[in-house]
Amino acid sequence: MGRQKGEGARSKSRPSSSSLAASLLPSGSAAAAVGFGGFVGSSRLDPPSSSEDSLPFADVDSEIAVHLKRLGRKDPTTKLKALAALSMLLQQKSAKENVLVVPQWAFEYKRLLLDYNREVRRATHDTMTALVTSVGLELF
Repeated sequence: MGRQKGEGARSKSRPSSSSLAASLLPSGSAAAAVGFGGFVGSSRLDPPSSSEDSLPFADVDSEIAVHLKRLGRKDPTTKLKALAALSMLLQQKSAKENVLVVPQWAFEYKRLLLDYNREVRRATHDTMTALVTSVGLELF
């Protein structure tokens, strides 16, 4: 009554095969391997750049870049320290310098909002407030 019998049922002699699933995917497209929102696994998918010197933090101040990189770590204590330091730096810098941080911060912000630690989410909103207050109308 509960189990299928016969040829349609999977048995130990016939394991599941990923080759059938792979044959159904369109071949030669890299977009099929990319997840939702430009992610592959837990890392960001960057489009291949034509020049070697275009880094994601090329225009950003080096101190801010270090703290943005620290936000990618798994440890919530590291994230909290990086967010606190980033918030202080954003308040100290000028609006024109902080505008350059916005594209990278947008990526980190989306990730940090879904963090399991409540304090990390709270500190994320505090840092966002500091950024928006600092940048103001320079975005537009």
